[in-house]
Amino acid sequence: MRGDRAQGIHIAPSQSITIEQAGRLWIEAGEANGLERTTLDTYRCYLDFHILPFLANVKLSTLTVGAVREFEGKLRLNGRSSDLAKRAVRALGAILADAQERGKVAQNVVRSLKRGRRGKDRQAERRAKGKLKVGVDIPTPAEIDAILRYGHLFRAADDSAALAAAEGPFG
Repeated sequence: MRGDRAQGIHIAPSQSITIEQAGRLWIEAGEANGLERTTLDTYRCYLDFHILPFLANVKLSTLTVGAVREFEGKLRLNGRSSDLAKRAVRALGAILADAQERGKVAQNVVRSLKRGRRGKDRQAERRAKGKLKVGVDIPTPAEIDAILRYGHLFRAADDSAALAAAEGPFG
């Protein structure tokens, strides 16, 4: 254990900071590095509205890969889209990377997550949405025929409007 601490691969829970503290340090580092205001606002939003409600008091040294996966699941169960959940987990990974550089955590457990879940998430979303409906999501065969048959009329109207705009008011 003593050798682990010397190498920076073990932080005792009593010496560990919370995710909230690490997140505040991450924001401060972004401010010190001159990040754009909107970028910092986005980071604060991820931290305050998506990460801290679930993980604020968790010590960095006790965070595990399983806990991060559970956090991602809780985000989804609480109404966040899969895309937002992924971005929040990515922000958590950035917080842990910053903390790791400061010597506040030994391992960035977010980096240990399996990467191959994207296809499964996308596939599940497609299944939940259902199939495309003819006449609702895509045109019916009759509508396609009408587009092909009469589409040139719309193009001609668009072309004449574009020509008139190019010529200006003094033609």
